[in-house]
Amino acid sequence: MKRAARDRQPNFADLLSACRRELDRGAARRAGLHLVCELIRREVSRYDWVGFYLAEPVEGMMVLGPFAGTPTKNLRFSPGEGACGRAARELRTVRVEDALSGERPIVRSMKVQSEIALPLEASGTLVAVLLVDSHRPAAFTEVDEEFLAQLAESAAPYVPRIPRP
Repeated sequence: MKRAARDRQPNFADLLSACRRELDRGAARRAGLHLVCELIRREVSRYDWVGFYLAEPVEGMMVLGPFAGTPTKNLRFSPGEGACGRAARELRTVRVEDALSGERPIVRSMKVQSEIALPLEASGTLVAVLLVDSHRPAAFTEVDEEFLAQLAESAAPYVPRIPRP
C-alpha cells in the first residue's frame, strides 16, 4: 500500500467524503470500516495505525475489529485501560501527546508516541472506539480531532453489533 507523501496535509473535507463513500461501498459485506482504516492510513502520513475496537456487551470488553497497520497482540481489554479504554469508559475523546511517558497500561508498539481515541455511539450506546496511533509525538491537532469526530459519527451506524444474550 502506497502511503501519502511525508508531512503532506490532507484535505480533510475531501477525505471525509471519501470515507463516507467507502462506508457505503463496503456496507453490504461489512467491509466499510476496514476500507476506511486503509484509506485514512494511506492518506494521512502521520496516522501509523488506525482501527476500531468493538464494544462486547456481554463481558463488557473492547474487542479488536477492523484495522490498518501493524498487527497487534491487544485483541481485547476492559474499558478504562489505556487511551482507548478511557474513551470507552468516559465516552469522550482522549488525546495522548506523549505515549512514552507516564502510565501506559496498553502497549501496541514501542514506536507509538502519540494516540487519539474517540468513542462511537449509536442510540446512546457505546458501539466502538476509533483509535489512531502515530510514531510522532503530539501528532494530533484540533483539526485531526474534528475530522476523526466527524468520521466516528459517520461510521457508528456501520459498526457490527455484538448481540446481547
